[in-house]
Amino acid sequence: MSTTAQWIWYPGDYEIYLGGKTAYRRYRRNVIFPPSWRVDRPYQCAHFFKDICLEKDADLLIKSTGEQQVMITGRVYPLQPCKENTYSLPAGTYTLFVSVYSPDRVPALFVDGAVKSGSDWNVSENMTLGYSKTAYMVSAGTAELTDPDVLPGDNLFAYKQLAPVYDEVIGNKHFYDFGQETFGYVQISGIEGDGTIRICYGESREEALDSDFCEVFDLVATDGRTDIRLEGSRAMRYLAVECDGCTYQDLSFLYEYLPIEPKSSFRCSDETVNRIYDVAMYTFHLTAREVFLDGIKRDRWAWCGDAYQSILMNFYSFYDKPLNQRTLTYLLGKEPFDHHINHIIDYTFYWYIALYEHYMHFGDLEYIRSLYPRAKKQMQYVLETRNEFGFVEHNDKTWIFMDWGDFSHEGALCVEQILFHKALTVLAFFGELLEDTSAAAQYKKEAASLKKKIFALFWDEERGLLLHHAVDGVVSDEATRYANIFALLYGYLKGDKKRRVIQALKGNGMPPIVTPYAKMYELAALGVASESEYIVDQIRDYWGDMLEQGATSFWELYDPASKDQFSMYGRKFGKSYCHAWGASPLYLFGRFLLGVSPVKAAYEEYEVRPHLGGLNTLQGTVPLIDGCIDINIEHGRLRIVANTDKKGVLFWKGKKIDIPCRKELVI
Repeated sequence: MSTTAQWIWYPGDYEIYLGGKTAYRRYRRNVIFPPSWRVDRPYQCAHFFKDICLEKDADLLIKSTGEQQVMITGRVYPLQPCKENTYSLPAGTYTLFVSVYSPDRVPALFVDGAVKSGSDWNVSENMTLGYSKTAYMVSAGTAELTDPDVLPGDNLFAYKQLAPVYDEVIGNKHFYDFGQETFGYVQISGIEGDGTIRICYGESREEALDSDFCEVFDLVATDGRTDIRLEGSRAMRYLAVECDGCTYQDLSFLYEYLPIEPKSSFRCSDETVNRIYDVAMYTFHLTAREVFLDGIKRDRWAWCGDAYQSILMNFYSFYDKPLNQRTLTYLLGKEPFDHHINHIIDYTFYWYIALYEHYMHFGDLEYIRSLYPRAKKQMQYVLETRNEFGFVEHNDKTWIFMDWGDFSHEGALCVEQILFHKALTVLAFFGELLEDTSAAAQYKKEAASLKKKIFALFWDEERGLLLHHAVDGVVSDEATRYANIFALLYGYLKGDKKRRVIQALKGNGMPPIVTPYAKMYELAALGVASESEYIVDQIRDYWGDMLEQGATSFWELYDPASKDQFSMYGRKFGKSYCHAWGASPLYLFGRFLLGVSPVKAAYEEYEVRPHLGGLNTLQGTVPLIDGCIDINIEHGRLRIVANTDKKGVLFWKGKKIDIPCRKELVI
């Protein structure tokens, strides 16, 4: 029984509601730009019920996000509350049943008093089925929201006033620079005259001053108002403002952000690397919203590929469990499962892998249990859409995204099969945990068969790497980095195969990577192979170059050889200058330099494999579910303090050492 009343809803509907709100906030050239995939909605009506026993008369506070009907054992309770939202119930044993209709937001219920709402309540989307307690009923979902006066989804963000650090008049425009990339709402005060104000937003100076091609602008009629705060949230560093028929005295910006604090830290002997860490943390915070967004200017959507990397970064930064869960639940969505997540094959597989990583870092088997039936149905769709050789491949209803590189999408891509295999092993793992032994055995069988086919068809012994794709069962001689990256990352390569693939990835025999997104996977794969100096050198060069170009948050794409750092998708300013996957050094530093990772779920057992990576000093903190790990390496001495009761092992200079709980270890 709940000890504190919580808002409750149909499982998944709160997350789907929040994610859906973000999906329709993207505008381009002042026109809405909706996502191209199906966007699910919460059920408009939810029916909550619980068997209760009142030993004496009691007053219950019953609130909801919409219209509500209260019934006791099938009879509508007279709507004669003794005060607003409070119902006087006589002593007795019966079923309390509340229907909530809320077409504009998630139908949610809050009950407090002698009976309290919580996850021990049941809920159904169908009154008859729910009330008769058939298999359609499920336990109510909750995110531990406990304030009856704050509806679920409200007051999620915090705000801060920002003033420009520089402004000037350029022709008929007033130009502002806020010093760094930011996100929020323009505020204009001291307006005189009825006219219009045109605001052009820019992640670069050039974009803000180009009213014909800037990606986002607002045209505001003053309508006699002296002060205006624009309703639409916008991303920018620069603004250019033009007035027609009016003037104003002051312009400021209301920065909107999720009020979460970093639980990690990182510092080393290289100030460029430190600056990369700081900018990555700021970039990541900007894209952490109701759910993890890809970027704050252009897409502003939850893409699962971006979200997978964000979930990995979260473990080594904010360590925020609700944000992970909101994103994962939203992305999976509702039945029917007749499509890939975001209509992208690899993104479906990333979802399973991200869920596994979430479980390993946070535990919470009940959360896995709540998603497992739908996860099985999503996988069934994948299994039913394989080609005659048992591989997944692109068709007219799907898309493949590995990188913005120049490579063929035709036929069965080796990398897709590797991700498919990994997703099957994850689902088998969860099946065993949840004692769904028959399904787990089937997923294991499918995975084993697939892995055998992958290496039989795609491995090129002469070149020592995996080839890119096969068309109608015939493998091409094209080689790209992607399959080799993920085979190394997920431990599919041993001995000589592993050595040769590492050599190939560090060489120049395959097309280079030009996005932080794919570069993160490549560096993570080499991190698994303990190539820490290579990782640091690559981060210093690639991300450090962006800083040299003036980046205040990290970009969607960076090609050092390109003279045009603004355009993308054939649009002059199409590139995102604040993209979540640009923040991936957060993960790489925590996972492969500080070297902390779980061995069992929720860090019940963990290991620390620190690497200096050619740096002189290294220090940082990695958060755990019940504390943190502090690491300091300086002058050849390693100091580690495990502020946790979990069991840890340190691997350092060829030695394996047990880490004491809540005591300093110096080596």
